[in-house]
Amino acid sequence: MDFATLEKLVIDQRKKLIAYKDSQVRPLLQSYAALLKQLEQDIVTLFIDTNVQGVWDWDTLAQTQRMETLFFQVEAHLQRLAYTTEQGLKISMSRAISVDYAFAAYITTRMLDGVTLIPPIIPQRAIDEILRHPWSGDHFSGRIWHNKDLLRTTLRRELTQSMVLGESVQTTTCRLRSTLETEAYKAERLVRSEIIAAGNRASRSYYERFDAEYGDYDVLEGIKILETLDRKTCAICRAMDGKIIPVSEAKSIKDIQHPNCRRTLAPVIRGFSSNIPRAARDENGKYVRTNAKTFDEYAQEYNVPSKY
Repeated sequence: MDFATLEKLVIDQRKKLIAYKDSQVRPLLQSYAALLKQLEQDIVTLFIDTNVQGVWDWDTLAQTQRMETLFFQVEAHLQRLAYTTEQGLKISMSRAISVDYAFAAYITTRMLDGVTLIPPIIPQRAIDEILRHPWSGDHFSGRIWHNKDLLRTTLRRELTQSMVLGESVQTTTCRLRSTLETEAYKAERLVRSEIIAAGNRASRSYYERFDAEYGDYDVLEGIKILETLDRKTCAICRAMDGKIIPVSEAKSIKDIQHPNCRRTLAPVIRGFSSNIPRAARDENGKYVRTNAKTFDEYAQEYNVPSKY
């Protein structure tokens, strides 16, 4: 198999992972929309029961403890949302891990002319280990529950401030909508990033296992970091593009460099030529082929500005 065929397989697989990742985001956003709708209903009900002349009656709210009841309801909604997000993401990451591990095995096998050396099925213990591994200093579960606590604090502050100021119920719900839209984006970014990071960890795990069992044959030269050749790629990822890292140093490769990163890890097999055009985007965003081996070479060829 030539490198052009290999690259197409890698690109197609990455597209499938992105599509899968996006499909996992939809129910999450629907959950945030449902939360917003429920909060709006709770607030309207509270407003109808306690308003005076169309504005919040702070004295009545304080005396009847209706605010605390509302905050208790908000906490219950957020608990369910966080739990659903955590469990859904765990399932999504497990699937991405299994698929990307198998794909790493498939690519390596194709590059070795069909010789299958290691089964493409990742052991459950390896999946569990990858799921436990944090990137950027925190575990995905910790991020989810930390975000939940921040959202609870923010919602409490926004509701209290709106009521103290005597704002209308419309203004209050607008405050909540803005807050939840921001938090929904953060949750969406978390899901997308964690799935990609887990997939890269799985690929790296396969290459490390391959090297451990067949390193004496000097077949696997290293792991190549491939970044997306377009104007959206950040400065750090641009500098990493094309770098080949020895498998012995694989753990030094970050799963992803930052949230929404598009990094891909590919094996470098000894004797397998990689001197062929890569996929890229020109100044108009059109798909093209380039002989550039690094982002810097691509940037010079297509006059990509240094600031992304």
